[in-house]
Amino acid sequence: MAKMFLEEKHRSKREYLGELETNGVLVFLAKEWMKGPGRHKKQMVTAIESRALKINDGEKDIWYHLEEVIDGHFDKWTDNSGKTFSPRENRTILEFAKWTYIWTDGFLIATDLQGTHNEDEYFLTD
Repeated sequence: MAKMFLEEKHRSKREYLGELETNGVLVFLAKEWMKGPGRHKKQMVTAIESRALKINDGEKDIWYHLEEVIDGHFDKWTDNSGKTFSPRENRTILEFAKWTYIWTDGFLIATDLQGTHNEDEYFLTD
């Protein structure tokens, strides 16, 4: 799937590459989470890796994010301001967010978590 930022002011190379860096950190943290003791099938978290695509239309570069299309109902579990959605049903993803803060010694916390999930696994995207 190819995606473009909604606002023109965010459609720069710097913005797209910055998002790739953020995505790379999330992919790494999800893999580290899965290495933790006691993780079992019901606590699986996978972050979908994204790429950037640059196309030149003859006048300017146009940037896109590329992500694998994932099946299922799209959910948003947290937003950037700390609000959580359906916390009882999505305890694993909230535990993952808290773990990112603890694991990085308070340097960062995963927020704006969204994607799809089934009985066994959360797939984070965007």
